[in-house]
Amino acid sequence: MAFVSLDEDGERDFVFSRGADRELVYDSSLKTYFEHNIVHFGAATALLGGTLEEAYSRYLFDGLTKNAFISF
Repeated sequence: MAFVSLDEDGERDFVFSRGADRELVYDSSLKTYFEHNIVHFGAATALLGGTLEEAYSRYLFDGLTKNAFISF
């Protein structure tokens, strides 16, 4: 969940409440499902580091090498 607010100058401020996404780890066995399918990435917190960012990077690579349609 992301909370967004605007300061007096109109600048955005983001605060993320992280949950289960923090626990996602890469599972190489999933890449067998990617061939010619759609792989969708949708967590706003995906690029905040940790195991989620690593898993996203690896799943993206797997999707690309399996000719998947990649969606963000």
